Amino acid sequence: MVQIWYPASSTAKGKTAPYVSNPDAFATAYSKSLGAPKMLFTNLEFVKTNAIENAELSDKESTYPVLLFSHGMGGHKSHNIFQIEQLASHGYIVAGIDHTYTSIASVFSDGRVANFIPQETTVEHLDKLNEV
Repeated sequence: MVQIWYPASSTAKGKTAPYVSNPDAFATAYSKSLGAPKMLFTNLEFVKTNAIENAELSDKESTYPVLLFSHGMGGHKSHNIFQIEQLASHGYIVAGIDHTYTSIASVFSDGRVANFIPQETTVEHLDKLNEV
């Protein structure tokens, strides 16, 4: 899964984007990964970003440089949103990539969720990790 941030038109108005696309899936994933109660992560649904959803691309420049954001093990495509938004505000297009099974959770457009799988996990343990 990929998400793109870009310099928006100065007249952009609209709904601010959520921090994560499916807060319940991320709350569950963080809970499992960290061994902490899920309720500690349910506030993810309230976290908003500064990005405006579906904003028009700024026409200030004719071209913009593109950067790829690749999260670390157990992160996700918007993990460092403050840096991504800062780069976009300075004229960069940033593509954040969820690396399936190394992201804390990858939520696909059909609703499927692929949770993080530690590298040392054996095949026998995969079914248990994917239980909800």
